[in-house]
Amino acid sequence: MPKTAIYTNVDKATLRKKGWMFFMAVVGLQMLFLIGSYLLQSS
Repeated sequence: MPKTAIYTNVDKATLRKKGWMFFMAVVGLQMLFLIGSYLLQSS
């Protein structure tokens, strides 16, 4: 029983880390898109 609990905890931690990385990537892409469109409009 403890082994399965440890495994589920590790899975949750890795999933959370992957979700955070994905979230940061999406935000970064949106920021790049906003900056790119702003530069295109200003030039």
